[in-house]
Amino acid sequence: MLITPVFALKLFLVPLLILLVTLAGRRWGPAVAGWLSAFPIVAGPILSALTLEQGAAFAARAAEGTLLAVVAILVFSLAYAWASSRCGIANSMARSLLAMFPVMSTVLVGFAHVGSGRDSAVALLRGMVVGYFGFAVFCAVLAMQLREGAVGTAFALALCCALVVHLVARRMLAPPVRFPSAHTS
Repeated sequence: MLITPVFALKLFLVPLLILLVTLAGRRWGPAVAGWLSAFPIVAGPILSALTLEQGAAFAARAAEGTLLAVVAILVFSLAYAWASSRCGIANSMARSLLAMFPVMSTVLVGFAHVGSGRDSAVALLRGMVVGYFGFAVFCAVLAMQLREGAVGTAFALALCCALVVHLVARRMLAPPVRFPSAHTS
């Protein structure tokens, strides 16, 4: 079987980006990992693969549908934060999953909760909520631009708009990140 560029994109890019978010979380904390994971690191590559395989019109409809994932993840985040203050981790996960089923969030928050406790899991979710403003902008701009212009331009504009909104939302809504200071001897 010949590995095509689209297949390689599907196979390697998303896991690599999730690994980078995980490493950033270890370095700068769960709130930063949550914020970074809300950037379209999974949806962007998937939508680009769909564009290459199925065409721009199909990907535009998929981007519109992806906007609904934001609602699901926000419901999950609120349900998990509420349930984790009242129940154990297993019950928190079960109650949150009943609300809606966002896959990436459940994996990240589950590991954060088990590894570092409730406060870490809630900080991760808080970062995700702040970051989803940029995600929503990415999907909305992409859906509109795929119908209007060239594919490359649509993705570039969607990423630029999402990045601006992502950074502004972080600046306005999230507590400041404390980076470890370098020690000199």
